[in-house]
Formats: sequence, C-alpha cells, structure tokens
Amino acid sequence: MLRKMNKKKKEKKQSVFQKFKIMYRDYWYVLLPVHIITSTAWFGGFYFMAKSGIDIIAILESWHVNERLINPLKDSSMGYVAVSYALYKIATPVRYTITLGGTTISINYLKKWGYIKPVPSKERIKKLYEEKRDTLSKSMKETKEGIIETKDNIIETVRETKEGIIEKKDNIIESLDETKKRHKGEKRSYCRNC
Repeated sequence: MLRKMNKKKKEKKQSVFQKFKIMYRDYWYVLLPVHIITSTAWFGGFYFMAKSGIDIIAILESWHVNERLINPLKDSSMGYVAVSYALYKIATPVRYTITLGGTTISINYLKKWGYIKPVPSKERIKKLYEEKRDTLSKSMKETKEGIIETKDNIIETVRETKEGIIEKKDNIIESLDETKKRHKGEKRSYCRNC
C-alpha cells in the first residue's frame, strides 16, 4: 500500500517534459501527428498575431514574462517569423501540455474504435506469459515424445527390414544350393547316358 502511494507521488512530481517523454516512448505513433498538428497551429497563430499588429510585448508583460525574453522582441527589426518563433518557444510548456492532452484524447478514441488495443495489466501479462510458457513446454514435451516414438518406429522398421533381407538371402542361398545339386545331378545323368 505504501509503495502505491509513493508511486503516485512520483507520478505527480513528473514534469510536463518527463510526461511527454513517457508518452512518446509508449505512444509515439499517436503523439507525433498530434504534436505536429498542434505545433503548426501554435506557430500559425503566433504568426497571424504578429502580422495583424497585435501588441505582443504588452501581452507578454501582462503575463509577467521575464524581461530577458521580452527585450529581443522590442526591437522592431525582427521579422514576423522571428517573433512567431520566439513566442512559439516561450509557449513550449503550454504547447507540450496541450499536446499531451490531445494525445490522451486521441488514444482514448483510438482504443474505443478498436485501432489500439488497451495495454493489459501487469498481472494479466504475467498470466499470459505463464500460459504461453506452459503451452510451449507441453508442446516441446509432446514433440520430444513424438521424436522418440518416431525413432523407435524407424529402428523397428530397420530391424524388420534387416531380418527380411537376411531371410531372403538365406532363401536365395538355399534355392541356389538346390539348383546346384539338381544341375550336378542332371550333368551326371546326362554323362551316364553318353
């Protein structure tokens, strides 16, 4: 029980970037498209704001953004793309949070529609592993018994074939001996008539 509480505390202490890395590791195939779409929307929104003449510096100052980040933006020589990129970088924690939320929603919908199968619990994975191990062990045992039985059948067949060959050889030798005796007897009788 104490371990579960410690685990929950550790999960709460994770930063947005750590959660992002974990989500990327587990669901990169969902997170990447969501991240690209949200990043494009953020950058496009910032570009539109900069180009439409909104006083971005006043907005950032009202949000109490660090002066070190605001000072480069005060130079009017920066182009709209540079201003948009600076705002894009400033909004990184918020962007990642929204990406995580969008990814979580996308994963839930994909699971609901059957495109992603839910990850089984640790206990279920352990049970599946044990079942597969037992099935494989049983299969290996049956295969080994089958091989031994096949080997015994082959040995028996070879023994029977050998006995059959020996028997045929003996029959052929007896037949030859009888034929020789008959031929010797016929030659003698043939010679006697001469």
